[in-house]
Amino acid sequence: MLTIKKFLSIADLIPEHLAVVESGTRSTDYSSLRSLAFRIAASIPQLQDRQTRVLIHLEQSAYAYAAMFGALLAGAVYCPVNLGLPTAKRQSILELFSPDIVIGGAECLKIGSQKHLIESPETEPTSSEELPDVPSWKKSAYVIFTSGSTGDPKGVEISRNALDHYVAWIGEFVAPTHMDRWSQHPSIGFDLSVMDIFGSLCYGATLYPVTQNTDRLMPSGFIKKHRLTIWNSVPSVVDQMSATRQVSHEYLTSLRLMSFCGEPLFPHHLESIFNAHPDLVVHQTYGPTEATVSMTLLALRKDNWRNHVADRTVSLGHAIPGMGLWLVKDGQLNTIEGEIVLTGPQLATGYWRDPARSELVFRDILFPNGTSQPAYWTGDWGKMFGNDLYFQARTDRQVKIHGYRLELDEIDAALRSVLRCPSVTVFVRERLMSYIEVEPSLLNVSSLILKLREILPLYAIPTYFQALVPLPRTSSDKIDVQAINQIARSLGSL
Repeated sequence: MLTIKKFLSIADLIPEHLAVVESGTRSTDYSSLRSLAFRIAASIPQLQDRQTRVLIHLEQSAYAYAAMFGALLAGAVYCPVNLGLPTAKRQSILELFSPDIVIGGAECLKIGSQKHLIESPETEPTSSEELPDVPSWKKSAYVIFTSGSTGDPKGVEISRNALDHYVAWIGEFVAPTHMDRWSQHPSIGFDLSVMDIFGSLCYGATLYPVTQNTDRLMPSGFIKKHRLTIWNSVPSVVDQMSATRQVSHEYLTSLRLMSFCGEPLFPHHLESIFNAHPDLVVHQTYGPTEATVSMTLLALRKDNWRNHVADRTVSLGHAIPGMGLWLVKDGQLNTIEGEIVLTGPQLATGYWRDPARSELVFRDILFPNGTSQPAYWTGDWGKMFGNDLYFQARTDRQVKIHGYRLELDEIDAALRSVLRCPSVTVFVRERLMSYIEVEPSLLNVSSLILKLREILPLYAIPTYFQALVPLPRTSSDKIDVQAINQIARSLGSL
């Protein structure tokens, strides 16, 4: 497996270089991380009829990363769990994945007697520490459970080949080296962490997990403290930085690259970033968990980013080498707008033990010449402006009001363009209700409505606005639309 070979090669090349720095106090070099990975691998039993399933129930740490490499070394498939999830949700993942082994402290989970629990690897490293010969049929790398827009957990199964393709792309286009100090902000249960973990540790960078609440609330301070060179997160983290007045050259000066994925990137994000650090490069990427983290790229700089803004958002970028991006409208390929459909080697194998759900979205795309190709149908609606593709809305966020079809994401884009802060609009009991992450004293509803009338049709202007700081967020730091829906419904007849 290319990914494993890269990690072992870099560990041989720079064994004493720091691989992971935790909370500024505990450090692990590449030699130690490699040895730990092999000890974990030796603790994982081999099964003859299927891949061993390994649940990783650990916080962001060198131990968690070594467990991932160890599982891959042993030919197993692993599932990382976000410890920030409620116990009931973690228990649900445990039951759905049905692991053979659980790595980490899992005292709050009901682990059956048939499960083996590794608290810490006691096995001595093998004498040779050579890459084992993993049978080709052991093709899966990991399964990450995501609730998406439905709230119903689904395990996305990613193959080793898909991970290899993505890691190779990181090496070429992000080009990390041993000089880089890379953040690890997302939970290991969120697929955006895959870029951090494998992107840094396969190319010799030093990885800095963000685990302390103070660091998560003030990420700019974490960047400054550790002189990070690469930052990767969802775009709304920039709003957190702005709220603490820390989007400035003082805090961001060490960075060479900021990479974003998982949410729409807005012009005010880039304006703040480039005002603070004119020489920075920003990577805008797009891709669902089902396409191995991300599969587009748009490199933005101070002198070109405004060329890639349309309809109040930043372009999604263009498909990376080997991947395909298509628009389908009314069952036909469309060059202007349509559902975004993805093809290429990074596509997931499907949903874990859920063939019915897999068949709904993992199905072939037909081309005019009569050929077809396996594809993932994202449920995202995109539109071309010039040569760039822009996200418009989720197809499941479309509602009908007063006879008009309306995309709720269009309202939120308008709100963000006016207020420059996150918002979520929901449609509850035939009413449009917007929740905005702004201090109540700064929300002037009358003025806001007047500005929205210049952007939106009258039927698209919400009848209820509420300041809510902070907006609820999911375990992957995205705004929790389901939680907002519940809040709106709890208002009763208001």
